[in-house]
Amino acid sequence: MRIWEQEGRRSQFDQILASANARCLALESDPALSGFVTIRDKVSAHTEVHLVADKYQFVDVSQLGIKWADIGRIIDVMQALVEELGMLIRNAGFAWDSLEVQLANASAGFWQSNDASLRS
Repeated sequence: MRIWEQEGRRSQFDQILASANARCLALESDPALSGFVTIRDKVSAHTEVHLVADKYQFVDVSQLGIKWADIGRIIDVMQALVEELGMLIRNAGFAWDSLEVQLANASAGFWQSNDASLRS
């Protein structure tokens, strides 16, 4: 590899690394992030989902101060961060559009269960 190619790649690496670091710092200081951590710890891990009188009582997510706009914004930051880390670690990209289609199909399949016993 020629020296100018190495320097160009080094410069590009440094720029991507700086951008990834800035995204991490912004994500860490985002006030909505603590709400997502609570969801992960209490809801996704089912540590605070209780069965009372044959009905599940869930954590009141509305009390966490998270808005729909926060979800989209945090996902956008995290997608860009994952992409940058992929470029830094293995010089690869990620097919986000394909992931969106796969997630939409999986969630549609989840809510359209053929098992009648799950619908009550």
